[in-house]
Amino acid sequence: MTLTGKSGKFFILILAAFIPVLNGHAQLKIIPVFPGRQTPDNGFHKTRKAESDTINLPFWDDFSGNSSIPDPARWIEGSHVYINQSLAINPPTLGVATLDGAKNNAGIYDPDPLKTGLADSLVSKPINLGTLNTGEVNTIFLSFFWQYFGNAEIPDQEDSLRLLFKNQQNEWEVIDAFTRDRVVESDKFSQVIYKLDPRFMHGAFQFKFEVFARLSGPYDAWHIDYVYLDKNRSLTDTHYFDRAIFSTPGFLFGEYSAMPINQFFEDPQKFIQPSSFGIFNLDNIFQPIEYTATLVNTFDPAQTIEILNFNTEVNPILQGEERRQLFTSLPDINSLNPELDSIYITLKVHISSGDSILENGINYRVNDSTSADFVLHNHYARDDGSAEFGIGLEQRGGKVAYMFVVEESDVLNRVDIHFPNIGRIQAGSGFSVFVWKKLSDNPLDVMYERENLAVEAISDFDQFQTIRLPEITVVDTFYIGWEQYTPEFMTVGLDKQHDTGDKIFYNVDGAWAQNTEFSGSLMLRPYFGQSDPTTGLEDGSQDAARLNIYPNPSSGFIRMDTPFENYKIFDLSGALIREGRKKGEGHIYDLTGLREGLYMLRLEGLEITQTCKIIIRK
Repeated sequence: MTLTGKSGKFFILILAAFIPVLNGHAQLKIIPVFPGRQTPDNGFHKTRKAESDTINLPFWDDFSGNSSIPDPARWIEGSHVYINQSLAINPPTLGVATLDGAKNNAGIYDPDPLKTGLADSLVSKPINLGTLNTGEVNTIFLSFFWQYFGNAEIPDQEDSLRLLFKNQQNEWEVIDAFTRDRVVESDKFSQVIYKLDPRFMHGAFQFKFEVFARLSGPYDAWHIDYVYLDKNRSLTDTHYFDRAIFSTPGFLFGEYSAMPINQFFEDPQKFIQPSSFGIFNLDNIFQPIEYTATLVNTFDPAQTIEILNFNTEVNPILQGEERRQLFTSLPDINSLNPELDSIYITLKVHISSGDSILENGINYRVNDSTSADFVLHNHYARDDGSAEFGIGLEQRGGKVAYMFVVEESDVLNRVDIHFPNIGRIQAGSGFSVFVWKKLSDNPLDVMYERENLAVEAISDFDQFQTIRLPEITVVDTFYIGWEQYTPEFMTVGLDKQHDTGDKIFYNVDGAWAQNTEFSGSLMLRPYFGQSDPTTGLEDGSQDAARLNIYPNPSSGFIRMDTPFENYKIFDLSGALIREGRKKGEGHIYDLTGLREGLYMLRLEGLEITQTCKIIIRK
């Protein structure tokens, strides 16, 4: 008997459920997570009204903006489509549109895990093709790049991506369908181009992408990039006078995006390294390119820390359709002040390639710049703050550990863990946090265990849960991890963009095993610092540090990386002088309008209010 469609998927899921039993014990597994998709500001009525807003040629979108939702100037539907810079592999430019079975804000189309059907769709605004002359009518072509899977969840055999055009009778026609059978290389994008027939030449032409997928979460992913519709084209018009950045800068501190400043300066040459980023020549002829890389103060971008490269020539010249990794110069250690308690760095890179600002209505320079943030302060992070997958176990009593090495002895006092949305509510799941000096069955190797913890509900998709620890002195190698109380799959965020999978270990049957199957970095961050009982709260530094508000003192630019809904700032007389709402995880708040002095900062949440002192110094 041949199983197809839903029956085939049912068989696969049931078989997968028995794999741990067949293997004799549970294994690490990963699952795609609901990423931080924004809720669009425009509501239903605004979206409907937008359908009557006709736009003109050319239509071009490479999704290189900073929004996670489609540009409403080009698209009328697609709020559930996720615009991102992490789920695709080697895209033409830095951003892509990902279509799958998940809605925004962790929504799903159907709770039935076996049900498949029409999921995400991306619909263009009406485009006026009704005023074209006879010569132009035969030169209208639509092109785009597509990829399946990438860093997301792999589509099943019966899943598909479809392209549709709207004809003069206002009916949608299927133009093409993409399935796994058409995939040549899963880590590359393919470009396709289509000529529009005369029946599509009307004043409100539209095109649409849609996917058929599992409807219960971020499964069966397809990626779209570099969508271009215009006149005066042909079937061979698949090259563009455009050089683009297609990957964000790599880490500056070895495998870390953040590390304790004292650990870094213990042996800075061991960690400091050039960063790299990818560029792609979308033309079929060579093109000279220069690039500039600059380190600036994250909280004050006008303050340059160091210019690593200035109009550095790419040598040899980038050839047509070539991809290449460019490397910045090695940062100068002397540009970083070891006397500071923290250094927040943004690496900004830009390429100069002669791309036109306005080529037939298209700004090819929008994809020529990118940046990344790095931290020297009080914690280790091997992730970029965004999870593509979650990793964990599906067994009560299962343990997962993450290895760290300190250059000098330090005092561990806290761990932050990201528990992402995975299609079920993890909040309330019980667990313990462990600190081990060695992974063994010897209880003496357990340095600390904090029991009876519960996963907290998250309001932001990339939010971390903070677990306070007593001051634990760690030397050389140590491990931090958790033991789960639930038999359900309990997962921690996994950043697939950066791989330290060899430092992940798990224990399901009394013996520790090293992860060898999955690549990525756990979104688990240990924090360090020894409290000084003789220090009062006059400067607010202890309370602010406890709430993860930094830098403090500051010139006015601060980050508030702790859960809250609203903030209020009072002067010492108790007068309210500033208030606002949380703008997103990792957002920098501009308080430069405040005078120098001491203030009270109140963070108000749904269930708790916390207060600390902050200092503004200019």
